[in-house]
Formats: sequence, structure tokens, C-alpha cells
Amino acid sequence: MSCRVSRHMPANKYLLKSVLASAMFELDEAIKRLSRLDSSLTHQALSLGQAGTDAGLAIFVELKRYTDLLDDCQKQCLTIRKSLQYLSTRNTSVFVRFLNWWPITEPIDIRTSIRRLERMHAQLGDDIHTYATSTASILVDEKTERSTLAIVMFSADMKDLQKALDNIQTARALLIEAELFQISPSSNLPEQTWDFITSLDLRVLLARDYQELSKLIDINARKSALILCGSIMEATLVSVLRDIELNAVATYSRQFPKSHKQIEDWKLWELIAVAHSCKLIDEDTRRQADILRDYRNLIHPLVETRRATELDDELVQAQVALLKRLLRILSRSSVNGE
Repeated sequence: MSCRVSRHMPANKYLLKSVLASAMFELDEAIKRLSRLDSSLTHQALSLGQAGTDAGLAIFVELKRYTDLLDDCQKQCLTIRKSLQYLSTRNTSVFVRFLNWWPITEPIDIRTSIRRLERMHAQLGDDIHTYATSTASILVDEKTERSTLAIVMFSADMKDLQKALDNIQTARALLIEAELFQISPSSNLPEQTWDFITSLDLRVLLARDYQELSKLIDINARKSALILCGSIMEATLVSVLRDIELNAVATYSRQFPKSHKQIEDWKLWELIAVAHSCKLIDEDTRRQADILRDYRNLIHPLVETRRATELDDELVQAQVALLKRLLRILSRSSVNGE
């Protein structure tokens, strides 16, 4: 069954609603699993504590901090879920908003939601796994029938936790995709997709910078546009070269044997040279970049006064043309699987 986009709703808005709905589903699943885990750990700890053994009491004392964490994560997931519901329905009819109404005092934006999910994922992964490992160790040492059953239950709980972590990670990835939909296309730059960038977070940052570059060009902010052009090119090249890191580092070592820098520390012209040698970009792009590589030095006023070269529109346009060419080639390479 095919989906049909309403003529009154732009495709990106339709896709945004779809992505938000998927993220809400993942959060609902995470909330259910975290709730089950919270109940199970509490029940087991109380049972062990009532047994009166040293191990049981030790686990009971440890429990409070971890159940508080699980409870806090459930609340955060619910807050994010309510905020997404609000974002998904705020431009719909009053009737639709009424049917989907969830009480929320202050909705949080997508970027904040992404950061919260990231922190939650890290904290749950570290703290709960640490608790489970230490608890299992105590139970193994106790070697009773009750502790053997508890070990089996803890193993099932950890599987549930892993599924909840997967739900949270998937929701975060979906929200990054949703944030990309919210970044409006540039007026004086070609629309750009960032699928060839491996890191989801970097895709969002590059999309924002690309949008900002368009605004800088509009207001004729030459120096800022020049800097941002170089920054986007550097970040993009670092990303694609990290995808072939072994080959890229070996190529760099051959071309620059006296340098031992990490990929992130390579200069733009070095990134261009290695990308060309690795057949990620063509010879014309390398030549164009080689001509323009020193012009970013003009951001320093003293250097600009010592040189005859003027930071004019033609120079900025040449740098923007290089950026567009580079992004087009890398996007095409990604699609073709090169």
C-alpha cells in the first residue's frame, strides 16, 4: 500500500510527522521495558533482603540508587514523548489536537531531546550494567537455590535492558533525522543531502552550517562565508576519510612522511591531497582546491594588509563553487558505492 502525500502538506512535513511517530513508538517501547525492569529488580531485591543473608542485604542497600535511575529515565522518556506528540500535532486542527492531547507544561525541542536520550543511554548502559555485574557476582558467591533463581532472572532483566537501550538509541537516531527535516533548504545554494556522512550528529551540524553559509552569502559577509566554507569542507573530508581510515592514513604517511598528525588535525590542502590519491575526488577538484588553499589566511587582518589580493565577491564565489563541487562529487561517490 503506497502512502500519498497531501497536496496541502509539503513532503518534508509529511516525512517529519512519520519520523516523529516512529520515535514515539520506540519511546513507548522503552518506557514499558524500563518499567518492567524497575519492577523486577525491586521485587528481587526485596525478596533477597527478606532472606536475611549478607548478600541479600548488600543487594537491597544497592538497589535504591538504580531504581531511582530507572524511574528518572522513564519520566524523561515520557516527557520527550509528550513533546514529540505536541510537535507532531501543533499545526493540525483543534479536533486532532484534542484527540491527541497529553498534559505537558513546557515541551522540549528536538535538539534537547536528542541530548537527553544520549545522556540517558550512556548512563543506563554504564550504571545498570555495573549494578547487574556486581549483583551477579554476589549471588554466585552465595550459591543458594534462591540466588540461582535470581541469577536467571537478572539475566532476563539485562536482555530487557538491552532492548530498552536499543529503543532509546533508535529514537535518538530518528530525532536526528527529524531535525534534518526541520532545517530549511538554502535559497542561493543547491539543496544538499548528507547521507554520505556516517555520523548522524555531524549530518545535522553540517546541514546547519550549510544553511548558515547561505545566509552569510545573502548579507555579503565575505570573511565569515570564507571561513565557514573551509570548515564544511574540512569536516566533510575528515568524515569520508575516516570511513577508509587505514587507506587514508597509509596514503598520508607516503605523501607527508615527516608528519604524524591524526586525521582531525590535517590541513584542508592535506585532506584534499589524500582524498584525491584515494580517488574520492577528481583531478579538477584537486587543482581548484590547490589554487584556493591559501586564501583562508586572509581571515587574519595583518595578512590581508600585506597581500595585494582583495577579499572580494569573486574569491568567495570561487570558494563556494569549490564547496559545491566537492559535495556533489562525494555525494555521487556515496550513491555509486565508490
